[in-house]
Amino acid sequence: MKALVLFSGGLDSTIALKLLKDHGLDTFAIYVETGFVNADYDHLKYIAEEQVGAKLILLMRQQQYIEKVLFTPKYGYGRFFNPCLDCHKFMIEQAWEWGLERFGKGNFFLATGEVLDQRGKSQTRHNIDRMNRDLGEITDYLVRPLSISYFPQTVPEKLGVIDPQKLLNIRGKQRRQQLELIEKLGVKDYKTPAGGCLLTVSGFAGRLKRFSQHYRYLVGDFYLLRHGRHFWFDDKLLVISRNEKETRQFEKYEDPLGRFMKIELPEGVLGPIGILDARADDELIRTACGLMLDYSKANKQKEYTFQVGGRRFDSIKAIDRTLHADKLIMG
Repeated sequence: MKALVLFSGGLDSTIALKLLKDHGLDTFAIYVETGFVNADYDHLKYIAEEQVGAKLILLMRQQQYIEKVLFTPKYGYGRFFNPCLDCHKFMIEQAWEWGLERFGKGNFFLATGEVLDQRGKSQTRHNIDRMNRDLGEITDYLVRPLSISYFPQTVPEKLGVIDPQKLLNIRGKQRRQQLELIEKLGVKDYKTPAGGCLLTVSGFAGRLKRFSQHYRYLVGDFYLLRHGRHFWFDDKLLVISRNEKETRQFEKYEDPLGRFMKIELPEGVLGPIGILDARADDELIRTACGLMLDYSKANKQKEYTFQVGGRRFDSIKAIDRTLHADKLIMG
């Protein structure tokens, strides 16, 4: 049987990957991309392939995650906008489907780096049992090498494909044992033991939550939500880039639904680009242009002409940003 290990590049999943590789199994590191973790694929490849000897598989599932998990989590959210248990179940299901298509049932099993009771939301006994019930037959092929004795025996154990005596029985939040073991296993490079999902970050989660209340969220909106200055005028969003890098990225932003329009500064004026709700009336458009001038290198006393949405807006001067500070949402 082949081992398909859900892999983040972090401490626990790297240990799980290494333990199963050391069984002599054909081992795959499965990274499921949801769109909310800033993954370095080259680094993941180095950890999985160069250090452990497994094959890295990238499953790009951003749109499926948005449609199936993000806004309708069965198990609810964590502290912010993070549906951790639903997310984990989704990743397991995606890896299972990939395995079925590639190898066929009975020719592979799944594994995770879960440690019982390490995380308060997704790794408690109660929540893991809930998830296992909903996973159905997948559970029979789902191995947790770091807490092997705390879960029912799986098919690969019954068949002798893996030896529980060569796996671990860790429980709880402490990671001292993992840190000692990873050194013994000869793995020198791995991601630090900390959550990297932006859905657990207050600022980004707040931006996403408010955005989703007024707009349909698309994969391409990620950069827009993570960057820029966000001004909310009731139910309408204005985003102004903060630096040259953001300006270049915002210039590439595409909105297939026509929710937003771009506002560029007049020719010869250096500064940001704006992304504004396409429903904005003339007053809001003029306000957006004025704020952009305030953040630019324009002469603050001079009047400028803007072209927005194929229309001309004359006599626009910079607007002091402090006048709209109450509309600026930090992130």
